[in-house]
Amino acid sequence: MQDEIDARMRAAAPGVLLLAMRDGPDPAMTGNWSWEDGRLASAGLLHGDPESGGPYCHVITTATGPDDVVRMQRLAAIAAAAPRATRTMPDELGTGTLATTVEIDGPMVETQSVNESDRWFQTAILDGTGIVVESRGVDPRSIVLVRVTEVEPYLDGRRQYLRSRRGRSVERPVIGVR
Repeated sequence: MQDEIDARMRAAAPGVLLLAMRDGPDPAMTGNWSWEDGRLASAGLLHGDPESGGPYCHVITTATGPDDVVRMQRLAAIAAAAPRATRTMPDELGTGTLATTVEIDGPMVETQSVNESDRWFQTAILDGTGIVVESRGVDPRSIVLVRVTEVEPYLDGRRQYLRSRRGRSVERPVIGVR
């Protein structure tokens, strides 16, 4: 199944703006990607382990508005942290805002930044593409994004991350089931 997902990402990557944090925390891997009606709706690249409690930066580009992506990311965080009975859809964006800029391959892009307890969400529009930067343990004013043209290292990073989470050595290939 992972091979099918990787193939779908690999095929879609050349036609989409992919952004990642320059000099972000390890590991570097693919993040959240979504399709609507068979078309790529959003593509994310991730630096750091979001499950470890340490720093991470997840950059998602989207053909739809960035607010929808932020809402889904917030809901996913709530679902992961809260028991089922207390899950609710977030209504408003965050508790504190900060007008910031993000450097993308040199030029500065104005962002709206929202602080929500342990993480920041920054949103912007670049050439008609929505950008969402979700980060924890990273000062949102220090984030520098770069365009990514080769998705393969991020696909490899995701495979290694999944193997390590399953307790398998990242060096040992997965051969099959006995």
